[in-house]
Amino acid sequence: MVNALRDRTTESSEPTHAGISRRKVMAGTAWAVPTIILASAAPAFAASPDSCTTGTLDWDRAPRSGGKVVSGSMVPITLANGSTVYARVTFPTDGTATGSTGTYHRTVGKTAWGTAVGTYGMTTTSGSNSLVLNQMTTSTTTVKLDFFSNSSATQPLTVFNVRVPLDDFSTARSWRLGSVRNNYSYQEAWSVQGTTSNGSTVTATKTSLTSPYGNRNSTLANIRGSGTPSDPWYFPYSLTSESAFGTTSNSVGGNFQTSFGTTGLRSITVTYGGNEPTFSGGQGSALGDITICA
Repeated sequence: MVNALRDRTTESSEPTHAGISRRKVMAGTAWAVPTIILASAAPAFAASPDSCTTGTLDWDRAPRSGGKVVSGSMVPITLANGSTVYARVTFPTDGTATGSTGTYHRTVGKTAWGTAVGTYGMTTTSGSNSLVLNQMTTSTTTVKLDFFSNSSATQPLTVFNVRVPLDDFSTARSWRLGSVRNNYSYQEAWSVQGTTSNGSTVTATKTSLTSPYGNRNSTLANIRGSGTPSDPWYFPYSLTSESAFGTTSNSVGGNFQTSFGTTGLRSITVTYGGNEPTFSGGQGSALGDITICA
């Protein structure tokens, strides 16, 4: 995926200026259980888009070690009817940058810097904390969520109406020391796919762009790609301008909303990446709180 991204343009985090970043401080297990257990679990598995109950995966509930979300951990999701289902979170690929570019990677916060709202005054899609993901130097970061009706991950669960928000999805022209360097930029890219109960792969659709950046090109229609790993979503570098340092018009982006509609899913896989390894500013986007119906 990274090579494909490099073919489009060289991208990176926004560089720092006077020491401050321009961006905001920002899979199936064999299942064999007794018949009596199957009967008790049937309501969860028998859910449909018409009978399911909505819940939201809150990243604040994800187990962490050293501040970072633990791969393989179970995240509880409380449904509107009071019952609890679970998502197992893993990171099949995770080639994070070192230094300041990786400081907040896999932490839970509001922006790429982990705490503050930032330059664009953006909040996250849910208004609460998201899973921060930083751009990679040599590979992408993949987040996989497998759904279960129990905390021991022995009863796979099909969920519906899955909505996956991608916070602070953007591309920008970059500066260093106040000088325009047109050959420098960062350009993020995302893919969002799901796996059904029969093992089929489906791709999410793009639904809206909320909290768009000030650039008039920050629109849903200007997002390119199809959302697959080989053809990820991205904002073209050509949509940025060459305005003076400190303005917002050299960046396009916003909070990107994606959805699987009523398709039933056992898991979803989200891939995030960037290209340019030479910048060390605190960059990144975030995976917002994911809504499901079970």
